[in-house]
Amino acid sequence: MKNGGKIIIVILILIVVGLIGFILWDKFVNNKKDNKSNPIPTVSEIELNTKQYIKQLEEVKIKGTNDSVKITKQVKWQVPEHEEGVTVSFAIAVPYVIKVDGQEYEGIYQLGSSSSKSVDNNQKYNFEITNLTKDGDIEILITNK
Repeated sequence: MKNGGKIIIVILILIVVGLIGFILWDKFVNNKKDNKSNPIPTVSEIELNTKQYIKQLEEVKIKGTNDSVKITKQVKWQVPEHEEGVTVSFAIAVPYVIKVDGQEYEGIYQLGSSSSKSVDNNQKYNFEITNLTKDGDIEILITNK
């Protein structure tokens, strides 16, 4: 029984060490996941002439006005699949609505094209996307025309 008792104690110690290791590993992995799920901070009201991150699919007021902007489709930065060593040129169409003086103007910003620009008919603001991440974080810039 002496050897059997020692073996049981060794097995119990290994089980406890394994459980502690698993718990620590799980916390480490979940902490990394939590950090990825915390996107870049966004604003609910954007200032003119200032690059700021906004949430897609949500209307964002333009500070000091009754005007607003909204990205109308969830987009992410994704490079199309291609063979290694091949140069790829592509653009991402980002649809948006900008509300100016109660009138809505639908637009599309062609991000990544040789002449990235917005296309809408509003007479008051320029709309520009200055950053789009693979996680869908989007930074915009609104300026007066």
